[in-house]
Amino acid sequence: MHIATEPKDFFQIVFERALAEAEQDYDEGVRSDLIKPFARSTCTKQGNALVLITATGEEMVLEKQ
Repeated sequence: MHIATEPKDFFQIVFERALAEAEQDYDEGVRSDLIKPFARSTCTKQGNALVLITATGEEMVLEKQ
């Protein structure tokens, strides 16, 4: 019995894994730095901007581009 496999480039496999890990690290950073602190915040509209305010008084301003 012969099982045919598709040959893969070792460097391409390593690069794809490194890229996936980098994307995952970035996503976790965005979640921990931006989403979690403002998960329970109030939001107000000021002109073309949204202002998010946490219970501790931290603010993040999102401006329309």
